[in-house]
Amino acid sequence: MAKCQVVGLSINPYQGGGAATDHIVHLLDLTRWLLNDEVRNIYAELDTKFYDIDVEDCGMVSAELESGIIVSIDPSWSRPPKRFLLGGM
Repeated sequence: MAKCQVVGLSINPYQGGGAATDHIVHLLDLTRWLLNDEVRNIYAELDTKFYDIDVEDCGMVSAELESGIIVSIDPSWSRPPKRFLLGGM
């Protein structure tokens, strides 16, 4: 497994969570705001596949909004070691 590039609270299962906690809350909040819609149903599958850490580092989330729109969110930390950085991210 590759060395985890994520550090700090994000990889502490007792203080931060993992990829799901790190990404999903922000992306789903933005989606709700942009579409002015609420979630009716949500389904997620999460796992640890990329790094040797105690929290999930990948997953897939599907959400059905009240309007019937289906949203997919990939909360994975599956970044290649060499990648284009924009604003240090």
